[in-house]
Amino acid sequence: MFDFMPTPWAFFTDVILIFSLCFSLVRGSLSMVRDEKAESLEKACLYHGAALRWLIVLNQCTNQSERIWVSRRRSLCLEKAKRRREKWILIRDRFYRRNTNS
Repeated sequence: MFDFMPTPWAFFTDVILIFSLCFSLVRGSLSMVRDEKAESLEKACLYHGAALRWLIVLNQCTNQSERIWVSRRRSLCLEKAKRRREKWILIRDRFYRRNTNS
């Protein structure tokens, strides 16, 4: 039925990262960093560009809690980029197989 099944933990790693970020912010142990350019890239689903921008922001962080928050946000972007790429590879493979069989 399905040629490609996503890994069962792909969704949960995203949820765990978001939960850990939110829990740390509520607890007050991490300070949230804002970068308009990185956030706009994320909103446009350009996750590799956003991850690169978060890396630049990471170099400018002054304390450890900011570095932890930015690195988690960057890893979330990289995870989303990986899943997006896997989805497009699946679509490409299905399209290619459908057009070559006829």
